[in-house]
Amino acid sequence: AAQKFRLEKTSGTVTKNINYSVETANQTMAQPAAPRVPAPNTGTLTGNLQKFMSVARSWIGKNTDDGSHRQIIDIYNSVQPLPLGYPVKYTDDWCDTFVSAVGIAAGVSNLIGRECGVERHVGIFQNMGIWNENGSSTPQTGDLIVFSWGGSQPNNGFSDHIGIVESVSGNTITTIEGNSSPRGRNDPDELSYVTRQAVRVGEGDIRGYARPRY
Repeated sequence: AAQKFRLEKTSGTVTKNINYSVETANQTMAQPAAPRVPAPNTGTLTGNLQKFMSVARSWIGKNTDDGSHRQIIDIYNSVQPLPLGYPVKYTDDWCDTFVSAVGIAAGVSNLIGRECGVERHVGIFQNMGIWNENGSSTPQTGDLIVFSWGGSQPNNGFSDHIGIVESVSGNTITTIEGNSSPRGRNDPDELSYVTRQAVRVGEGDIRGYARPRY
């Protein structure tokens, strides 16, 4: 799938920066497309966690095919100064841009940090004291799940991909991820959507989790 590339872009420009509020972001995003993984029952969420998850869910279905993911990129690029001074391009890998943009739109960037490179974002999580390197542990709703492809537990490899934990039921973690295929992680067509995925607790590809203090 598209998110399995390790390449991190280091140059480029975008054509527009738009300053979005939570209300504006929610108004401009289209209704979610039907997800591959059924929406779980996560119970009642409150406060910052509820805002964060509400924004993430509202963006399900955004994709590169119709260009709707550009609104997510614009939200990320709207907050200055940009991490490393780098404006994300519409053609860049955007899994972490999605997570960071959700934080911006939900008003919780101070709790999760901003980055477009997953490995650098893990460093931010570590500095914030919210990082859990144990990929075999069981996460909870709102945790940020980081993957290192082709690994096994314990997995402390290079951080390739990131998503948001929506729920955990038994041994199954349901996530919401940007730059991911609704057909599954091994989709040969490498579709690039905001979509739900399912992963087993303790799966070898999981590097670890960040648990923001919502």
